Amino acid sequence: MKVLYVNLRRILKNTTAGGELHIVDLIKGFKGNNIDCYICYPHGGKICVLDWNANKEYEYIGFSSVNIFGNNVIEENFRKIIKDFSIDIIHFQNFQTFPLSLLEIAKEEGKKIVMTIHDYFLWCDNYTLLSPAYDRNKLSFCFFEKRPEICSMCLTSLAFQPNSADYVRQRREYINGLLQMVDGFIFPSEYPKSALLSLYGNVAESKCEVIEHGINKMLMQGYEQYIGNKPHLNLAFLGAFRKAKGSDSFLSLIEYLKHKRDIKFFIFGRIEDTISTAHENLCLLGEYNRNHLPSLLREHQIDVILLLSPWPETYSYTLTEAIISGVPVISTDLGALRERVSKHFAGWLVPCENPLQKIITIIDGIIHNKEVLAFFKKKLYKSSEMIPTLEEMSKKYVEFYDKLYVENTAGFPLEG
Repeated sequence: MKVLYVNLRRILKNTTAGGELHIVDLIKGFKGNNIDCYICYPHGGKICVLDWNANKEYEYIGFSSVNIFGNNVIEENFRKIIKDFSIDIIHFQNFQTFPLSLLEIAKEEGKKIVMTIHDYFLWCDNYTLLSPAYDRNKLSFCFFEKRPEICSMCLTSLAFQPNSADYVRQRREYINGLLQMVDGFIFPSEYPKSALLSLYGNVAESKCEVIEHGINKMLMQGYEQYIGNKPHLNLAFLGAFRKAKGSDSFLSLIEYLKHKRDIKFFIFGRIEDTISTAHENLCLLGEYNRNHLPSLLREHQIDVILLLSPWPETYSYTLTEAIISGVPVISTDLGALRERVSKHFAGWLVPCENPLQKIITIIDGIIHNKEVLAFFKKKLYKSSEMIPTLEEMSKKYVEFYDKLYVENTAGFPLEG
């Protein structure tokens, strides 16, 4: 079986981006399943295809600025890629750098189409749905705004092109039609599934399946929390430090508690937003290898992890890392974070809008009752067993593919 993954960017060995990590994990889990994997992505002005099994890269000329409704050169190159590699399955991971018309090419070539929903690009070019429409001073989740006129104002403010109300309306109508061509949708959690079904009438629930991202548990070793034997409460931010991940709320919390000597803050991840002032109680640790995270959390005696995304994430690898490491979280009450924190009893939920006061109340409660950390550690130990391994995740994908693909009318699953 030959699977072509259409991806946003080139996959590097040291990648930390969630979408790329997912593809790498998925392919590694396919080992022994007779699946040949290819990854299609734009790079250096060209369309590239990585033959994962052979570790060889191929280049196709002609990648240029994308009209979401179509690009003849990209379309013809994509058609050639499908034929050159005798692709059986085309699995779209996202469309942010390719025209949506590639769905039509895949269907014309008689291929079954699978799509994983990682964000909300199908609803809006602004895939996090963070909008200044209601408050010019900050970006807030738009709750899937449906009025094209309001969406146009938002896109204009964020300098998206095109951005007219007619474009918004046409885009959504076009996508609603395209989604009929998709043979199967995969979601990493229930929230994006519910969102897509409510937004687009042409998506049949029977085509949808939730498959949670797996993790290599052998690399995530137990985390021994430090409770009651140190004077500080250590709070950490995990992942890329930017507004879409809640950097503003985290910095506001540091500023509010800057005189508290019994609280220390840590940032594990790439700094993408400016930290304008120095903070004595803040330690910047830079990017981390996820395989080393448990030992880093242990070394710095982290008590609580803050996940403050102001938009409804569709999964959150950092929440998984926290659960596996046995560290409770303070999380915004949105999307997959709300769903998974509640499911795993992983910590506390705070409002996505103006969460500061609630966070402070929670922190004060922890300081006065650190036994609550031991309580959560026991819960998280059990919850970590619920998160699938890479092999379990990949097995579900193989089963999903096999249900969609049969050889002609014989009714036998495709084999390698």
